[in-house]
Amino acid sequence: MRFMVWGTLPLVSAIGVALGQAVGLRPTLWIAAVAGLLPVAPALASRIWSVRSGEEAVARFLPAPEPVQPEAPGPTPLAAGSHVS
Repeated sequence: MRFMVWGTLPLVSAIGVALGQAVGLRPTLWIAAVAGLLPVAPALASRIWSVRSGEEAVARFLPAPEPVQPEAPGPTPLAAGSHVS
């Protein structure tokens, strides 16, 4: 994880320098501010904001559990013909 974050810093710095030289400091800072907000957009656009309680979230977003099938009756541990030594 650290590699993915720290490894991109030189690349992003180079892009920032090139952008700053091309369009100027203020527009570059505005572009960086908007780009920094982009990862938040999916969370803001999600349906989770309409949920009012934990129970409602579970009902809406988790699949319903499958019904439990009762086990077929089988031989008991001390069935006829067996004995404990």
